[in-house]
Amino acid sequence: MNLFNKLNNNEIVLDISGEKVESLYFKDLFRASCYLIAHTQQCSAPIIQRKFKVRYTDAARIVEILENKKIVGEFDNKPLREVYIKSVEDMEVILDSLF
Repeated sequence: MNLFNKLNNNEIVLDISGEKVESLYFKDLFRASCYLIAHTQQCSAPIIQRKFKVRYTDAARIVEILENKKIVGEFDNKPLREVYIKSVEDMEVILDSLF
C-alpha cells in the first residue's frame, strides 16, 4: 500500500488508514510529536500545541491519529493519555511502518 500521493502542486499527502494527512508539514509535525511523546511518556493536545506552537486542532488531530493507531490510550477524564510505546526505539519502528 502506497502511503504517499502526489498532488498537482507537488505537495505530498500522507494517507494513514484512509485518513488524509494534510501536508508534508503535518507529516513532520506528526513524527516530531511521536518522538516527544515517546521521550516524555506524556500525551495531550495542549502539550503538543505548546511545544511546537501549532493550532489546537492540529495537535488534537495528531492525538486522535495516535489513539486510532493504539500508540496512546483513549481519553478517560485525565489530563494525560496513557502512552503504550515505552521507548523512542519502539516509536521509530512504528513510524517506519507508517511512513
